[in-house]
Amino acid sequence: MVTWRKSLVFSVVAIIATFVLLEVLLQILAYTFPKVNGLLSRTTMQNTIEDEKLGWRPNPKHPEHDRKGFRNRQVPNKVDIVAMGDSQTYGTQVTPIEAWPQQLELLSRNTTYNMAYGGYGPAHSLIPSCILT
Repeated sequence: MVTWRKSLVFSVVAIIATFVLLEVLLQILAYTFPKVNGLLSRTTMQNTIEDEKLGWRPNPKHPEHDRKGFRNRQVPNKVDIVAMGDSQTYGTQVTPIEAWPQQLELLSRNTTYNMAYGGYGPAHSLIPSCILT
């Protein structure tokens, strides 16, 4: 009977220690890598940051955004097609690969860069700070 209790206590302590260790590891990763932080705290990561000229712009630290803040895996050196627009082009409510610019890239085999963001219009595309980050 005593061995059974010791085994139960050991199991509970091992489970708690595992969760504590995982939590510490995830906290270190979140502190070290902003994209990991965005994935772990998706509800608190802002998609938008303030911009002096545009009013707001996509957040480059968001895990689904590239270093310029747009919804791409990376910023290519050369592109064949640049997609500009609002939330429909950005792909709101769909995964990044389901957005039409990424689908166009897959179908046409042309490098496509998605520079769209919800609420953006033609005037936003003309402001140079939109592409300078």
